[in-house]
Amino acid sequence: MLKTSYKFIFLIIVLAIGTLFFATNKTSGEGAPTFWVTWSADNYSAPEFLGKSLPSYNTLINVTFELVQNGKIITLNSQEVIWYLNGVTIKRGLGIKEFSFRTGLSTGANLIKIELPNFKGGSSLIKSVEIPVKSPEVILDSPYTKKAVTSREINLRALPYYFNATRSGDLSWIWQVNGKTPEGSAKEPNKITIEVPADMPKGGQILTKIKIINSSKKESAETMALFTIK
Repeated sequence: MLKTSYKFIFLIIVLAIGTLFFATNKTSGEGAPTFWVTWSADNYSAPEFLGKSLPSYNTLINVTFELVQNGKIITLNSQEVIWYLNGVTIKRGLGIKEFSFRTGLSTGANLIKIELPNFKGGSSLIKSVEIPVKSPEVILDSPYTKKAVTSREINLRALPYYFNATRSGDLSWIWQVNGKTPEGSAKEPNKITIEVPADMPKGGQILTKIKIINSSKKESAETMALFTIK
């Protein structure tokens, strides 16, 4: 009789372990929910720029997300979503998957946190994303290695980045060559052709500056380059 009881208890233990293994294996087969977060900055960079345009001060930033599990997008219509910006609750409601704001930073990064409280009756799901902020910049694009010029003219392009504008026509372009502003107006203000003076000897230098101004947003950027005649 005692042996029969031991066999019965052993059978129960085996069945319990098998059930636990099955439940665990089933759960592990279900991939954990994953946040897919994307953001964009509503500002202007040179069309040649293939990277991600970064926001500058007062740029409108648009953030969206999807929650994905096992390759499928999870519907969140009845799920509360809480958005935080730099530690402050900014927006909350059911199924809110988009958030837009203007950054008040000129450097550093904005911290976005998305929280789904009590997801499917369980613990909260949280995702944090940092969005870096940069001041507007301008780069002089030139084909001259080590700024050495062997021809009798210098051809340059100014490439703007991260300006709060919609097109290059919203910007003012101010060129200076050896401290003087070139006369006349250019059809393409982001480009300049500088004629090297005929009497300039080898080793002579030409200092070129470009300043881009967005007067409507009170922002600007400038840079310079020194070219040597070879």
